[in-house]
Amino acid sequence: MDEDTEANIYSLLQERLQQTTVVSVGHRSTLNKYHELVLRLNKSTRQVTLEKL
Repeated sequence: MDEDTEANIYSLLQERLQQTTVVSVGHRSTLNKYHELVLRLNKSTRQVTLEKL
């Protein structure tokens, strides 16, 4: 998705599904503004970290 479509979809989700948890899988930092937490999976060390944004 382009950034405008991404923004529209996330705004719609936040507006209409306020009590819902949204999980995104992506590599773009533009997703960070739509989330409170980031779950990072490190394949080489097999570590999982949870970071608050």
